[in-house]
Amino acid sequence: MQAILRFALRCAVALLAGLSAGSASFAECQNLAGQYLFDVGNPALTEALNARLGDAIERFELRYQVQVPFEATGDGYVYAPACMAHSCTIDEAFLGVEEATCDVFVALLENEQYTLVLPDSPWPTSVYDARRDWMNR
Repeated sequence: MQAILRFALRCAVALLAGLSAGSASFAECQNLAGQYLFDVGNPALTEALNARLGDAIERFELRYQVQVPFEATGDGYVYAPACMAHSCTIDEAFLGVEEATCDVFVALLENEQYTLVLPDSPWPTSVYDARRDWMNR
């Protein structure tokens, strides 16, 4: 019986440690405005991108070479378009981030075709509007 209680206690401690570590990492997504994605060095943001994109992460990274700093939308989101070196207007990427949760919104332009928009569920209005402006420029 004591072994079971010790095991349950260890599980609870591990779970609480994981939750507090996760909460701390989300704080790293704050204050992204004015920074470049690859200069941020943010593990939580990297994890969110990998989780959202899966196998498409390499396609994103190829199109996120020539960057601009994140721009704030004024409602807790930031966004930044980018493009493949020497292929702007042909191969591009758009990234939006909810600073409070590190949730990411991604669109890819590959060979002048919009090939990937994730998530496919509704985007926050401000990030959607920024993406629409990027797509219509």
